[in-house]
Order: sequence, then structure tokens, then C-alpha cells
Amino acid sequence: MQLMTYSDVMFLLLIKFPLIAVCVGLPIPGGVFISSFLMGAGCGRLYGEFLRTVFGPSIVPGLYAVVGAASLAGGVTRALSCSVLIFEVTGQISHMMPILVAVLLSVTVANSFNQSLYDTLIVMKNLPYMPNIRGDVFLSQRVSEVMVKDVVTVKERSSPEEIGTLLMEYPTFSSFPVVSERRSILGVVSCRHSGAGGQNNPALIGGATASFVPTDPGFPIAPFD
Repeated sequence: MQLMTYSDVMFLLLIKFPLIAVCVGLPIPGGVFISSFLMGAGCGRLYGEFLRTVFGPSIVPGLYAVVGAASLAGGVTRALSCSVLIFEVTGQISHMMPILVAVLLSVTVANSFNQSLYDTLIVMKNLPYMPNIRGDVFLSQRVSEVMVKDVVTVKERSSPEEIGTLLMEYPTFSSFPVVSERRSILGVVSCRHSGAGGQNNPALIGGATASFVPTDPGFPIAPFD
């Protein structure tokens, strides 16, 4: 069996890399995982052949090809399971440490620069996705930095006309917090535009039903007027 030479590996990388870029950019399922495996194996094999030329026949280029395949696939997909797939494909775990270290380093370095290829494609195509929630950011973040400060509230002693004015000014709001003079929340005024009556002192205002729900079950429910 004839082995690949330097020129063969370099020709493979030069031809395969732009083809993979075109394949990923096309709106058809072309695959990314196996392509990154192939590119990583080619780079690792090229590096292994260079080390074999420098240090002699004791260097096994195939080992560097396997490590390169797992490393590039892990950096592209951010999946640590690439090392497990390599173990299943090769059928041996004698090179577990270099493969695991390479995958961990590739994922760590790639995360410091950008997102994974799949997340990048989702953002580029404007598809709905769950944003990346970083624990180190939210541990130091305060509630005042994310909460809404200009809240529309209802006073403790509000008339039906005032509540009706709020309903007309903010028709998309479903509830208004009731705040006392000491700026403490007494409850919530729920608004429904279906015409169905509320359970707690409903007040029909402008075709909408407004009902007061106290935060404390023992709070006395007073009429709106």
C-alpha cells in the first residue's frame, strides 16, 4: 500500500478546504462533522510527517493524524464527544491522553474567540435559538441592571376613571401593580378585555374587566371607588 507524500497531503488540504467552505455555505445538507475530521487528519498527518523527517522513524504520523482530526472537530463543533468518537472509530484507547488534551485545548481556545459553527450559522440565518447564558456574568450582575425601572403602577386609592385611563393608554398591558404610599406592592390589578367578570371585586370599565388580586391573602379587598 502506497502512503501519501507531502505533496499529496498538501494538495488534499488546498483542495478540500475551499470545498468545505462552499459546502457549509450552501443551503443544502452537506455535513460539517466528517469534513472537519478530514481536515484535522490532514493537518495532523502533515505535522507528523514533518516531525518524522526531523526526528527519525520513531515518530508515527498516524497518531498525529488522529489527534488532529479530534482536535479540529472539537474546535469546530465545541463537542467534547469527538474524543469518544475517535476511540470508537480506531477501536483502541492507547492514545487517550493526547486526544483528550488536544480536544480540551481546542475547545477552550476556540471558545475564547467565537461561537461554534452551528451557532454561527443559526445567527447568520436569523433562526430562533436559545442565547448563550454565561454563569460568570450573571453571578456579578444585579437585578437593577436588567429590571424595568419605568413601571406603570396603580395608586392605593384609585378611582375607576383612573383605571380606565390606564387601560386606554396601555391596551396591551395585562396587569398593573398596586403600590401604596410607602412604595410597597399591595397587589395586582388584572385586566381582561373579554368581558368575563373577575372573582375579586371586578369592575367593568370600557368593555374590559379589571379585578384586584392582593399579594397577601389576608389583605382586605376594598372596592375601587
